[in-house]
Amino acid sequence: MALPCALFGYFVPFVHLVQFAKNIPLDSDDSQNGQKAAFLMACIGITSGLGRLFFGRVSDLPAFRRNGNRIILQQAAFFAMGVCTMLMTVAQFCEGFEYQTLLTICCVMGLFDGCFVTLLGPIAFDLCGPAGAGQAIGSLLALFSVPMTVGPPIAGIIYDKVGDYTPAFLAAGVPPIVGSLLMFAIRRFPPKEDTDDNVEVNREITIHKAEAEQIQRNESQSALENERHDDQYDHTQSMGTSGTVLA
Repeated sequence: MALPCALFGYFVPFVHLVQFAKNIPLDSDDSQNGQKAAFLMACIGITSGLGRLFFGRVSDLPAFRRNGNRIILQQAAFFAMGVCTMLMTVAQFCEGFEYQTLLTICCVMGLFDGCFVTLLGPIAFDLCGPAGAGQAIGSLLALFSVPMTVGPPIAGIIYDKVGDYTPAFLAAGVPPIVGSLLMFAIRRFPPKEDTDDNVEVNREITIHKAEAEQIQRNESQSALENERHDDQYDHTQSMGTSGTVLA
């Protein structure tokens, strides 16, 4: 439940960032102001792609692959995204450097967004094993739908009531931080029974695969022996025919 809790504020910057930046504003010219605000979203997208490549590589290091340590990266990602969402409200106080401040925050946020996205599968595999990973990811995506859908409208309602995005962005930064802290419960209360069941299921799958491969090898060997027997029979028949003709 830590991930659904963390995602209540996840989509708020993606939906409201452009309007928030326009309201600061980033430039005295309306056209330039709109372009700069829109580029912030492009910046998050670009750095998110880079973050997926970088953190995907990092998560494959032996230090993170063992003992479920990939969860630490996921916790860091959520914590950083929550802090970045809150820090966006500081940009309006950086006179003359509003755009540069937001751009830096968006770059950092995009990197950790890529970390969050790319680690969903590996962490599900680590916790649930190969047999349960698919079901775990499907359940997570179903749980994600509610908080990710509810968060942005609530932020919009706050803006309509207050007339300022600051309370909405500050509130949106809290759930990711809380979710990152809740993920400590994964280590505090490990699913021992589920782990044992997954080990047993994986062992049975391995045994069935080995049996299937052995049957396939036996069938191939039998086919080769039959082919050799047929070749020998044909050769014997041809030798007998040749002897009859010579006689």
